[in-house]
Amino acid sequence: TVKLLNYSKNGTPHWIEVHISPIRNDRGEVTHVIAVEADITQRKLTEAALQQSYSSMTSFIEAIPDILYLVDRDGICLADFGRNKDNSHIMGEDVVGKSLLALVAPVAGDMIQAGVDAALSTGTMQSLQYRVGLNGKIRHHDARIVPQSEGTALVVVRDVTESKALEEELRNSEARFHEFLNQGSVMAWITDAEARVEYLNAPY
Repeated sequence: TVKLLNYSKNGTPHWIEVHISPIRNDRGEVTHVIAVEADITQRKLTEAALQQSYSSMTSFIEAIPDILYLVDRDGICLADFGRNKDNSHIMGEDVVGKSLLALVAPVAGDMIQAGVDAALSTGTMQSLQYRVGLNGKIRHHDARIVPQSEGTALVVVRDVTESKALEEELRNSEARFHEFLNQGSVMAWITDAEARVEYLNAPY
């Protein structure tokens, strides 16, 4: 079988697939050859479009911080995208065909499996948060588990460690600010847009 790119008289390209089979006589000698030709232009155009779509999707996934795993109901990884990003659970290892849950921390694995079970049984997205140890540091991850075709789910993982740290720093900063005001000798208050008092320091 061979595939050939031909051009019509007006220059339009078209693909053909040629199947060539020998015809033998009683002594096993080739006496004739039969060739069957089929126009596969539409198939080639579809393949090219799919390849372009896949390339675009891959570029998009590489550009976002999320890591994506397609798993079945048993947690077996069917496809993965971005596993070698800095915040990935797994670095440099092909996880397709393996249990994703066995490759992450036990607590995280149990939570992800519970999320997969819930997503597939209810048909709704599940959200969860967990902590994992990566390179000697604790990282905070948010996961979204979205049911796909029957028996599969897409696990979307995002590292939110930095945003968690910023939230904690903001809370600490507000606490220090309030402590400063409560120890002061002046009145301080915070109002909303309609002049309703939302905060008044303790001495007053």
